[in-house]
Amino acid sequence: MFIFCHSKRHMIYYLISLINAVRIQSHSGKYMKMYSGSNVLQKEFKDGTDFTFKNVSNYKIIKTGNGSKVIDFAWGTTLIEYNEHGGGNQRFNTETASDPGFIKLTYGSGSSKRCFTARDSDVVLQSCSSAENQMFREVSEDPAIAAKKEAEEAQKKKEEEERKQKEAEAEKKKAEEDLKKREEDLAKREEEARAQAKKDYEERERKFEVRKDEFEKKKAECDNKKRIKEMECLKAQQDRAMDENSIRNVRDKSNGVNFDKNRPDTANPNTNSNQNEDGNGNSGYNGGNNTDDYGKIIDTGLKDPVFDDGDVKVNGPVNYGGNNSKNKVGGNGNNNSNNKLGGNGDNNHNKNNSGPNNNELNDYNNENPSQKTRGRLFNPDTKKIQEVAH
Repeated sequence: MFIFCHSKRHMIYYLISLINAVRIQSHSGKYMKMYSGSNVLQKEFKDGTDFTFKNVSNYKIIKTGNGSKVIDFAWGTTLIEYNEHGGGNQRFNTETASDPGFIKLTYGSGSSKRCFTARDSDVVLQSCSSAENQMFREVSEDPAIAAKKEAEEAQKKKEEEERKQKEAEAEKKKAEEDLKKREEDLAKREEEARAQAKKDYEERERKFEVRKDEFEKKKAECDNKKRIKEMECLKAQQDRAMDENSIRNVRDKSNGVNFDKNRPDTANPNTNSNQNEDGNGNSGYNGGNNTDDYGKIIDTGLKDPVFDDGDVKVNGPVNYGGNNSKNKVGGNGNNNSNNKLGGNGDNNHNKNNSGPNNNELNDYNNENPSQKTRGRLFNPDTKKIQEVAH
C-alpha cells in the first residue's frame, strides 16, 4: 500500500509507528478495525488495523496508521477515524484491567468518564464497569503465527536441549571412556611397577644371597684357619706340656735317666755302657752298649723308639739303661745286670745281692697309669720291647 507523507519527518514518524504498532483485541478475541471512517470487529488478525499509541502529556492519541488519521469520539457513543487535530475528543488513556494482560481504554474523567466497550460487531464508548467486554489487550502479531512461532521456537528449544543433552551425554561418555582408559593405564603402570619392583627385589635378594654365600664361605675359611691355628697352638702347648710332664716323671722314676730328646743325658753323662773291673755298668744315651764279662759289646737289637704324638710321629732316643751288663764285681746296673757280687741295681739277678730287688724300671706305669711314658721300653721280665702309652 502506497502511503503519501507530507515531509520526511512524517515518514520517520510513520516508520516508527509501524514498529510500535499493535492490534486491539477484545476479550472475546475479535480485532478492532477502522473501515470507511467507522470501526468494526473482525475475527481474523489479518483483518484488523494496526494502532499506535502516541503519548502526549497526560493523554494518548491512538493513531490508525492510515496517514495522519486517529480515533475520534464524534457524538453519542460512536468512535470514528478522523484527521488528527489534537482536540479533546481525540484524547484517550489506558488503565490496567482486573484480568491479567488486559487493559481498559478510557475517555474523559470524573462522572463523564467512559470506556471502550466491545459489542458483537463494533466498539463504542459507554459508562465504565468491570465487565469483560470493556477489557482489551494489545497484540503485536497474529496469535496463530505467534503460536506457530512459539511452537517452532519450542521445537527449536527442544531440539537444542536434546542436542545439548546428547552433547552432554557424549561428553560424559567420552569422559567415562577417558577415565576408564586412564584407570586401565594406571593399573597397567602399577602392574608394571609392581613387576619391576618384584624383579628388583629378587635381583637384590639374589645378589644378597651371593654376597651372603661369599661372606659365609670367607667366614668359614677364616674360622677354619682360626680353628686350625688355635688347634695347632693348643696342640703345640699340649705336646710341650705332655713332653715336659712325661720327661719329668720318667726322670724321677728312672733315677735320673733323662728322656729329653732335645738334649743329651746330663744325669748320666756316659754315652756308652762300659765293662769295668768293679762292674759299674752305666746306661748311656740311646741305651748305651751292653757288654759281657770281658767288655765285649752285646747287641740287644734295641732301636730308638717312636714317640706317638697324635698326627706327628717323632723319632727320638730313649734311655734303656745298661741292659744285660755282666760284671765280675757287680756295681750299679739297670735291667738284668747279672753280677757276681751284686751291688745296687734295678731288677738284679745277683749271686750276692746287696741292692734292692724287684724294682722294675717301669713300675710307675702300674702305679701311675695316667703318667705313662711315651714310646717303647725294654721289659726285663719278658725280654721284649714293650709299647708304652701316655
